Amino acid sequence: MAPILVCLAIYWYGLKSWFQMDDFAWLGLHTRIVDLPSFLAAMFQPLAQGTIRPWSERLYFLLGWEVARMESAWLLRGIAFLTQFGNLILLSAIARRLTGGSLVAGVAAPVLWLCNANLYIPMAWSSAYNQVLCGFFLLLALWLWIRYTDTEDARYYWLQFGVFVLGFGALEINVVYPALALLFAVCFGRSQFAMQTVPMFGVSTIYAVVHRLSAPASRDDVYGMYFDTSVFQTLWQYLRLAMGAERYASWKHWNVPAFQAAAAIAGVALLIFVVWMLIRRQWMAAFGLGWFLVVLAPVLLLKNHITDYYLFLPVIGLAMLGGWGLSLAFQRSRLVGALVLALTLVYALPSAVMARGMTIRYYIVARRARAFVRSVAAADRLHPRKTIVVRHMDDDLFWAAWWDGPFRLFGRSKIFVAAEDEPHIIPVKGMDKLSRFFLSEREQLAGLQAGSVVVYELLPDGKLRNVSELRREVLAREEGLSVPRFLSFGAPESAAFLRDGWWEPESNFRWSSSRAEFTIHGPLSAGGELAISGMCPEQHMAKGPLKVSVSVEGQRVGGSTIGPENLKFELRYPLPASLAGRPSVVVAIEVDRVLQVPGDRRTLGLAVGTAEVVR
Repeated sequence: MAPILVCLAIYWYGLKSWFQMDDFAWLGLHTRIVDLPSFLAAMFQPLAQGTIRPWSERLYFLLGWEVARMESAWLLRGIAFLTQFGNLILLSAIARRLTGGSLVAGVAAPVLWLCNANLYIPMAWSSAYNQVLCGFFLLLALWLWIRYTDTEDARYYWLQFGVFVLGFGALEINVVYPALALLFAVCFGRSQFAMQTVPMFGVSTIYAVVHRLSAPASRDDVYGMYFDTSVFQTLWQYLRLAMGAERYASWKHWNVPAFQAAAAIAGVALLIFVVWMLIRRQWMAAFGLGWFLVVLAPVLLLKNHITDYYLFLPVIGLAMLGGWGLSLAFQRSRLVGALVLALTLVYALPSAVMARGMTIRYYIVARRARAFVRSVAAADRLHPRKTIVVRHMDDDLFWAAWWDGPFRLFGRSKIFVAAEDEPHIIPVKGMDKLSRFFLSEREQLAGLQAGSVVVYELLPDGKLRNVSELRREVLAREEGLSVPRFLSFGAPESAAFLRDGWWEPESNFRWSSSRAEFTIHGPLSAGGELAISGMCPEQHMAKGPLKVSVSVEGQRVGGSTIGPENLKFELRYPLPASLAGRPSVVVAIEVDRVLQVPGDRRTLGLAVGTAEVVR
């Protein structure tokens, strides 16, 4: 019970956390299901980076939605904690078995794991449940494998094999399990069983190939895999995160170099201990270190996506090493045991304090997200056909409770952030096209005057206050109101920002003529880009590829060629640094020829859907 009580003491606020970020996208999964085929697609169709996680993401959130809709966080967090309790019990049993029945190791290994500060995200965020459930499958399969090697009862082997296969439905890291089983067999005198891991390696290989082939091509480099020497630099960064002292000092605003030195001393001491034990043929040292490296190995290839919670599973190996070290110390003498315990607490207590503090921070953001989403839902009931604009949006709440569209869960789409808040939102790599979420001052005023827009102000606790009347009076007195950074050409409202060369809107686009101009906000800073998306009719290709030229404020920023391979296009052009901060700029699009359809008076250039200034 001790590890379970420690878990509750450190991560109690994670048990009470509401939804945020990716949670809302998963909660919306039910909208894809209308029959059995659509259910199977929702459960097993590859998503994101080719991920197929039916148990830890899809079924998990579908269950929550069916039971309690938007108030199901308590259920999902409860399932996560019960799963983690199972992990602690399994880790305790495995640690005791590997250390000859040591009660000290059986208690210390799971407690040291819990004290690692990198566990807080899976313990507070429902979308990271895949880490917790994968840990359960890895530990349960290993425990069954150990039982099999101890008893040679074939039932344990096949149970272990089944658990291993099911583990792929939790997280891709499950692919490393055969290496863990082999590592145990080699380290603990069970080499005669090593060949029985070969079928498991075969399953992992097939899964890895299928996963790689099903992963969609990524436009950014965040999840790019690098098979080069960069893995050593990535490993070093993860080692620094795993030790935690340097990060703790930064979190507390203390002397970072001093804590870096302490972490280095602790790391060297651990390395000396492992090497000394290996020299003495104590293979538990190889197993603990091997677990850390084997489970971490797949993410070492992602040098552009170093994430602290990727250490959730690898640090189990270091926790087993720590539990074993404490066990050896108490076997030598109580004095030595007490000394080693004191040194261990010097690491464990600050790390546990940080884990608890970060969990509380997650809980606070989630609590604000809950108040915010509930307030938007209330505003939606009050103004069912009006556009809602929110002022004073902060970076934390934008990413936690806006980006993944929780409003779609109650059928809302026309909700925007006031454009003056956009500079306060810090873009995330791969998610830089933010301007479509913001409504310019000019659009706000026009909507307020027409009665089609309501403006709310965000309060510190996440609730909203209606300030529409005040906002209309303030904007009406101002001059030079900002124009949008994002234009949807199919919307009638876009007409206010169009100049010569455009035809009437059609569904979600407008036709341009040979030359068409529009007004849009300048980039926020140097390095901004202009992104234009749309479609070119296939009839244009009869005379060869179409050439497009784009200029901003009379300066040519680029040209493109549209051929049969990119009839549906997104053109991106770097903007001159001199335009940074400009409240408005004029953009001109030119094509080298137009299309004339019989019976249509119009001369057609491009069907332009959207234009956006990216930062």
